Amino acid sequence: MATSKSDKRQRPEVSFESLNKLEIFLALGWEVSLGSGIPPFHQFTDEALVSFFRMIGLGQLTLDALRKTRQRLGLAKTSEPLVRGIERNKDKFRFV
Repeated sequence: MATSKSDKRQRPEVSFESLNKLEIFLALGWEVSLGSGIPPFHQFTDEALVSFFRMIGLGQLTLDALRKTRQRLGLAKTSEPLVRGIERNKDKFRFV
């Protein structure tokens, strides 16, 4: 049986119960905002996303760990990220 090109590009199925905090944040916030003023994560550079996750308490996340997790979940990056850095003032974030 032949498979079409679109069949090969489907994201792999992932059991929600098996996800860790990073994977849950990425999966839920990849295409949509998780809060007022927070852009969808696909609009971040990997470096900005690591900075953001560290600021909200996801520990010692590394760039390599983020990239491997994103790839494992089948999340595609945008070709022109809008968020290249993050500034924090007390409990407010500014995405630049």
